[in-house]
Amino acid sequence: MVAETTSIFKAMLCCRQRKWNNIILDTDTLSLAKMLKEIWDCPWKLAKMTEEIKQDMKHTGATIQHVFREANAVTDLLANIALTQQEAVQKNYTLQIEKTIVASKLAVEKHRKE
Repeated sequence: MVAETTSIFKAMLCCRQRKWNNIILDTDTLSLAKMLKEIWDCPWKLAKMTEEIKQDMKHTGATIQHVFREANAVTDLLANIALTQQEAVQKNYTLQIEKTIVASKLAVEKHRKE
């Protein structure tokens, strides 16, 4: 959960630097979503970071919502590309992203039917 919390922390930092407001954060980590909504208590080792995230969320009007892992595939792909190949992010990943979008939609539809 440290990696997911760190990702949201960095995303909120980016939003604050760019002065973006009313952001909707999606996470496939239900416990993190509940901690940031103050439904669940936070483990002490994440307390400082989650408090900063919550302050940023209040300041920017951001909200967080839980999404199923299948619905989060595109975001996960883009985050992995950004982390592993920062200068290559600007290259053309259109085909890979489109394939992931299609796979994500199919997975969500399959999940809804179950």
